[in-house]
Amino acid sequence: MKKLILPLLLLVGITMLVAVESAPSAVVGYFKLSLADGAVSTISLPLVPKTPVTGSNLAIQNAIGNQFSDLDTFTDANSGLSAEMDLGGGGWYGDLENLEYGGAYYVSRYAGNGPVNFFLMGKVDPQPLSIAIGGGAVTTFGLNEARTIPLTPALFGTNETELDVITDADTGLGAEYDPGLGNWYGDLVDVGGLEPTHAYYYSCVGTGFTWNYVPAPPTTRNVVSNTNSK
Repeated sequence: MKKLILPLLLLVGITMLVAVESAPSAVVGYFKLSLADGAVSTISLPLVPKTPVTGSNLAIQNAIGNQFSDLDTFTDANSGLSAEMDLGGGGWYGDLENLEYGGAYYVSRYAGNGPVNFFLMGKVDPQPLSIAIGGGAVTTFGLNEARTIPLTPALFGTNETELDVITDADTGLGAEYDPGLGNWYGDLVDVGGLEPTHAYYYSCVGTGFTWNYVPAPPTTRNVVSNTNSK
């Protein structure tokens, strides 16, 4: 289950600290996610992680911290780069060193480690994205958004092709583009659109295109709606 909780409360038992935001208009919060023993879930970053003293705020050690157990893994759904948790060795190690806005990641809980709750924390500051949607291929993506984004033709800049399909990587809810309707239709439209922390498969039957996503500013910087349960 995914739940956005604001304002930020003190978290006990995790090593990642949250920076204090000085700007009074900024919203800082977190999404709480759950992963069962031996399970795999697909996620994206809905918030902008805190800026560390040194290094990148998108470094997996900074963005995720030591919330997981030995042998748990993060894998980039598109590139296949991965990182494994080694608490005794100082945290995450592997060729997946940095996460990306718009990226999608398989989070795997090693069987025997038990269930885990973990948090995606940071600032509400949606980032623009440029994502290559492969023609005749499936591209996995997410949005750096803390709110649900409606699935409309304008979202993809009218680059959609007849029979293009978008599917939620975990729930399986999908939508198909119909040029006769001039719109998407399906369960994914019915639930409101693309949800925070979720990742999606875009199956493109056409030649493909570069999707330049420019987020609209929130209608208010003080309120962020709760997400739907996964």
